[in-house]
Amino acid sequence: MQVIFPVLFFIFFLGLILLLRNENHKDVKDTIDKILHSQLKLNKTIDYVKCEVFTNGARNPNYKFRLADLYFFENSFLVVGIFKLGNFKFYKTAILLSNNFELKQDNPDIKITALRNINLHSFNEDVYIEFGYSKFNDTNVEIRLKNLTEEYENLIQFN
Repeated sequence: MQVIFPVLFFIFFLGLILLLRNENHKDVKDTIDKILHSQLKLNKTIDYVKCEVFTNGARNPNYKFRLADLYFFENSFLVVGIFKLGNFKFYKTAILLSNNFELKQDNPDIKITALRNINLHSFNEDVYIEFGYSKFNDTNVEIRLKNLTEEYENLIQFN
């Protein structure tokens, strides 16, 4: 009887965490669908890219991921942070990156994040992407994409 309460608490706590992750997963999936059904021309996709994410400034747990799906469009690209649990894929965040001002005007319902810095040949041949500013209410994010082929690196060079 004494063992049942801690086990039930653990199961309840784990279920609550999965429920919260699932709600965020649905929001991000809706954002991805909105982007894919917009007028943006999709060139290629790549799944399960290993990456490292570093943040400064305001705390945002959605920017903590180690795997990402990449969607390459004509004038932008989409980084979708994922969390994998067994065979299930949970979406954490979707970040559409572009410095094309016309793209922002043509798609006012889609949040487009401006790139601050990009280095296609960074340390260990990673692709280094930086956006945002480190402020009290904003977050500076650095993403390092690992093991991308030269073909995918060339698709990132849209500007």
